Amino acid sequence: MNEKTNLRYTGFRAADDGGRVFEFSVSATGQVTFLIAIEIPKAFFEGSNRMHLQDGVGVSYAKLKHLLTLETAGDIPQPLCFTDTDLARYRQVPAAAKSRRGQEKKADANSNGVM
Repeated sequence: MNEKTNLRYTGFRAADDGGRVFEFSVSATGQVTFLIAIEIPKAFFEGSNRMHLQDGVGVSYAKLKHLLTLETAGDIPQPLCFTDTDLARYRQVPAAAKSRRGQEKKADANSNGVM
């Protein structure tokens, strides 16, 4: 996604299976605005390994942003569906960020003489 491309979340709706469909508009200077939706099936919001409903927008945005680095909006196949691979990619990022934050807090505590 280059600096002239604008990706904007426009809303969500319920999917047929009880999941969610997150909708976005993609616009670029001098090009037609495209509407793109990503469906996250209900199964991703259930069970012990579930993701939270409020995370749907963020993971959908991340998937679209990644796809836009590879293709133009008009070339992205419709409809898009969130997959296990997407979930695995999403889960890796927060774990790494949490690990870094924990290390930073520990370093701060040690530098302040707190153990």
